[in-house]
Amino acid sequence: MPHEHRVESIVVPGRPRGRDPRHRPYAEARSARRGGVRIGLLADGPLLPSGEGATQRFIETARCLHDQGVDVTIIHAFRGWSDWRVLARQPFRVVLVHPSDYYGTTRVLEQLQQRFRFDWLQSKDPEVISSLVERGVVGEGPGLVYECHDLPEAEPGQVLPQQIAAGLADRVVCVNEHEARRLRGAEGPGRVVAIPCTLPRSAVVPRRHYGQGRRLAFLGNYYYGPNQEAAIRLIQEVMPELRRHVPDAELHLYGDAPSELRTLGAEVGCRWFGYVDDVVTSIKRCDVALSVVFRGTGFRVKLLHYMAAGLPVVANELGVGGVGARGCFRMSEQLPELIEHCVELLGSPHERNRLATEASAVLEEDFSSERVAADHRQCLEAPPRGRPCRFRERMDSMSAASPAHREALGAQARRTPSWLEEVIERRRYRGVSTTEPAPGRGLDLHDSEHLAALEALRPTAARPTSALATRP
Repeated sequence: MPHEHRVESIVVPGRPRGRDPRHRPYAEARSARRGGVRIGLLADGPLLPSGEGATQRFIETARCLHDQGVDVTIIHAFRGWSDWRVLARQPFRVVLVHPSDYYGTTRVLEQLQQRFRFDWLQSKDPEVISSLVERGVVGEGPGLVYECHDLPEAEPGQVLPQQIAAGLADRVVCVNEHEARRLRGAEGPGRVVAIPCTLPRSAVVPRRHYGQGRRLAFLGNYYYGPNQEAAIRLIQEVMPELRRHVPDAELHLYGDAPSELRTLGAEVGCRWFGYVDDVVTSIKRCDVALSVVFRGTGFRVKLLHYMAAGLPVVANELGVGGVGARGCFRMSEQLPELIEHCVELLGSPHERNRLATEASAVLEEDFSSERVAADHRQCLEAPPRGRPCRFRERMDSMSAASPAHREALGAQARRTPSWLEEVIERRRYRGVSTTEPAPGRGLDLHDSEHLAALEALRPTAARPTSALATRP
């Protein structure tokens, strides 16, 4: 059984030993300020427009917190992938910074902290969490929130980047309870919480089912290994057998995909639609949705889109990560039984409607934006219980493994996230607006002067590989 290592003892290079006098309890720090909670959300990669599951989570978190009265600022390492004109129309503030200011230097982040006086800084990338600590960006001022989107199993003796980040942060927000329990270990509830993903209420547009169905939907980012593997198995193992029972059955695949993958499956009724602006409206043309994956962790955001579109879901256990096995899903671990579920549902509009109605109730009760927003705000307002590793006394003596932890921390803090290296190398995203801004300043999209500066940047059709920022 894989060993789950709790990070208890990380010695941060350059940090004083013992109690750090700059670390005040959050409630004490908040009492010195006036107004509501202020949070800076750090994000790299594409934001809007995007069909990414992680981006969906990130943008909805910002919207939900804003609706709850939290002062939200997204600090976005801008590479020309996001359309800043779309971002400028959001109700929350977005500040664009050069990747070198995001990962390497501290001056711009310190300027933003002085201007906006954040109570919290939050990131989903463990490398960024390590970097903020190593560079001294977090101290007396903001608390540190690590939003853990996935937590793979660790090999014996391995210290995962996610575990390092969880040890350093004041708050850890996981997307499902199972992963939250793993990161808590013996610590108990308090500093590590589980808050699921959500969709805006406006995205819920359920449909009624009539007659014989024939279209299956599978939604995902097919540059992501687990989704790519699942799509190939659906094409090669499920569709040929399914069409023996439903000869005109089709599998509609939505989401970004490599060109070599989009050539597969035409002979067995597979159609690739690529990225779509409105996911829920697009998949409503289908009759049954599939959430079948064979590896991976985190939260299956695709399930929320399926439920919002009024589609019955056929899934396996890994395919319902973060949502759980519900009575509104048809479940099996065996492909032949999954195919049987598909055949039955395609032939029964009554059963499709029944499952879709139950799924809509689950979406409203457990994953409404109002409930998720309230949970997230409560997490930010309550004083954290337990001191993160970066402020604990006698950290050297707490674990014999602390030299390994120090080495792991330094390696993570000086590395660009692996997922980002991959997408830049493969030129997965085309630039939609401009080159990145000049280093040394942040461009506030709610500031007309800064918008004018962005208008002056030259347009670009594609981002070169050299845009990858490296840490010194």
